[in-house]
Amino acid sequence: MPTTLIPNPVMQFFDANGNPLVGGKLFTYAAGTTTPQATFTDYNGATANTNPVILNSRGEAAVWCGANRYYMVLKDSDDVEIWTSDNVNGPNGPTLAVLAASNGATLIGYTPGDTGVATTVDARLQLLDGTSPTAGALDSATKASINTLRDATAVSGGTVGYVNPNIAARTITGATETSFEWTIVGIVDNYSAAGENVALYGQGNKRSTGPTWGIVAEARDFTQTANPTAGLVGLEVGIFANGTDTALNRVAIDVSVGKGVSGGTINTTSHGLRIGPTNGDGTQGQLTNGITLQQGNAVVGVQVSSSGTWGAQFNGTYTVGIDLSSATNSTSAIRIKDGENMAFDAGSAYRLRHSTSGSIGLTYSVSGADKVVITDTGSIILAETVVWTSAYSSTTANTGAAGAPPAQVVGYITINVNGTDRKIPYYAV
Repeated sequence: MPTTLIPNPVMQFFDANGNPLVGGKLFTYAAGTTTPQATFTDYNGATANTNPVILNSRGEAAVWCGANRYYMVLKDSDDVEIWTSDNVNGPNGPTLAVLAASNGATLIGYTPGDTGVATTVDARLQLLDGTSPTAGALDSATKASINTLRDATAVSGGTVGYVNPNIAARTITGATETSFEWTIVGIVDNYSAAGENVALYGQGNKRSTGPTWGIVAEARDFTQTANPTAGLVGLEVGIFANGTDTALNRVAIDVSVGKGVSGGTINTTSHGLRIGPTNGDGTQGQLTNGITLQQGNAVVGVQVSSSGTWGAQFNGTYTVGIDLSSATNSTSAIRIKDGENMAFDAGSAYRLRHSTSGSIGLTYSVSGADKVVITDTGSIILAETVVWTSAYSSTTANTGAAGAPPAQVVGYITINVNGTDRKIPYYAV
C-alpha cells in the first residue's frame, strides 16, 4: 500500500556547538517580508504560537505551519541571529499548491455512490459546472450554466411508487412565517426580439412503452380539512400586461400538438385538455365545476374555432345537458347560423332550421322532407293533412239546440288548400 513520510511533530534547534538552543527564539514572517505570520501549536490551526516562538529547555517547540510560505529567523536567548530561511513551506505546502492549481481537481479520486465507478472530482464537477457561451460560440455551447446528469440506462428493476429525482429541492416554512417561500424560481429577462425565450421548460422524451410526463404540478392538502379558508392550487398561470391584444398573441395556456419526427404521419392526440378524478376513478374525487370562467370581462367565454366532426359533445349522464336558466342574455340565449339545423335525434332525421332563402322562415323537417313552415310574414304552410285531436260532435241537428252550433256565423277563417282559398266559419261561444 502507498505510504508517506511522517513530518517532525516537534522541532528541535541547536547552537553553534551542537547544544540544544535553550530559550532560543524563532521569528516567523510572510515569505519575502518582515510582516509577522503566525504558526500554530497543533495541526488544526486553532491556537497560534507566540511570535517569536520561545524554545524550551531542550530547545524544542511544536510549530505547525499554515498554507502560506514563511520567512523564518532563528536567534538565541540574547537575540543573536543564528540563521535565516525564506520561502519555507509546511510539510503539505507543495501538495496544497498543486491541488490549488487549475487542474488540481483532476488529481483527486472520487467514486460516486450512484454508479460505483471510480472517477475524479474534476470529471464529476463537469456534470454540474457548465459553460456560459460567448457571442462567437452561442449556438455551439453544449453545457448549461448548471448541467446535471442522472444516467440510469444500465439500471433495471425498482419499486413502483418510489421517486428517484435528478434534482430534489425542498423548503420547509415556519408555522408563523408570513414571507413568501418559493422552492424553485425560473426567471428569464428577455431583451431579444427573436427566438424562443423560456423561464421554465420541461420535456419528457418517450423512448419506450412506459408513461411519460413533461411537467407535473401537484398540490396535496395534508390538513384533511373540509371547506378550507385558504387556497390549494395545483397550477396557476397568470398573464399580466397592459393594452389590447388584437393580434391574439397573449395566451395563458397554449396546448399544441405536432409530429414527433419530420415527415412522419400526422399526430392524433386524444385530449387537448382532460379534467377528471385521478386515474379516472370516480370514487377518488369529484369536481364541483369542471371549468369555471370567473367574473371578468370575457368577450367570449368559450370559443371553438377548429374543424372536426363535433364542436362539442356530451357523452355522460346529466339531469340537464345545458342550463341557461340563470344566465342573462340580452339578445339571444342560443344563436345558430341561418340555414343551419337543430337536430332532435342521433341520426339528425328530425330537424328544425330557419332560412332566409328557399322556404323562408322556420321549418320543421323529417328525413330531409319539410313538414311545417312558419314564414316570417306569419303564414303556416303544412305539407300533410291537418289532424284535430279533439273532434266536435253534436247530439242534435237542430240549429240552436243544446250541443249544436249557433245559428249566426260570426266570421270566417281563410285557409289555402292546394292553391285555392277556402273559408271556415266560426261562431260566438
